[in-house]
Amino acid sequence: MEKLLVYEIAVLSVLALFVLLTWEFMPNRSLSSFPVKGIMVANKSWNVYVAINQAQQEQGYMYQHTIGNCNGKRNCLGMLFPMQTNESICMWMHNTPIPLYQYWINSNAIVYAYNGMPFSDQVVCHYGIAVLETNKTLPIGTSVYISNN
Repeated sequence: MEKLLVYEIAVLSVLALFVLLTWEFMPNRSLSSFPVKGIMVANKSWNVYVAINQAQQEQGYMYQHTIGNCNGKRNCLGMLFPMQTNESICMWMHNTPIPLYQYWINSNAIVYAYNGMPFSDQVVCHYGIAVLETNKTLPIGTSVYISNN
């Protein structure tokens, strides 16, 4: 009886350790809680997810296999990471399985671009008021207007 109890405790301990170690890698994070906002890029209307708070900005596109549908709205361009002021914004692709272009926006235009690689922990920083992550190729200087609603 004691051997069975020791065996059960050992199995449960290994299982608990496995869950704790793999919790970060479980793809159970949804984008449905992200607000969606209108954006104009090169005079075309799009919708984007908006990563407003720190938790959303940390999550971003981690564990996502597509850009998404902007919670059912059409013309989903990607995700916007807005800041309060023009500041150095650092991005990475930790646990992000899809390739994304990252565009730093300032003065209503794209001022810097980076081709993010899936699962990369390389940190890329540049100044801007926002970063747009998308699977679309956009040139530096492309006009970007973010809606206030």
